[in-house]
Amino acid sequence: MTAEDYLKARGEVYFRFISNRNNIELLTKIVSIDRISADTIYAYANIKEFKSFRNLKLPYEVLVPPSLQMDNVILESSKATGVWDYYPTYNEYLSIMDSFAIKYSSISKLYEIGKTVEGRKLLYLKISDNVSQKRSRT
Repeated sequence: MTAEDYLKARGEVYFRFISNRNNIELLTKIVSIDRISADTIYAYANIKEFKSFRNLKLPYEVLVPPSLQMDNVILESSKATGVWDYYPTYNEYLSIMDSFAIKYSSISKLYEIGKTVEGRKLLYLKISDNVSQKRSRT
């Protein structure tokens, strides 16, 4: 998928680029840095942030967000038995929610309803036979 595809579908894009650490302060004002490995920076950006990043004219590679790599995470987990006898990690939680929303897009819609005090997303998954219709309480 392209950056535009991810921005349209998810509102953010996950990507990596090569940069020296001299401009980290500037980059943190433009994008959300996920991690740095040697000279490679992994980052997230929304539409506005990605537009600002592109103005820097740095080559980049769009990546599949970690939250959409659930199958790999679960298969590698020793706890992935299909039995919910443990609390998922935060990354597993994001993966589970994203994967369910994508796999069952005709009956589900994923919402971000806020953030924890640590800045982590709080997600809500609406499951319905008509997910786009607001139901009245009776």
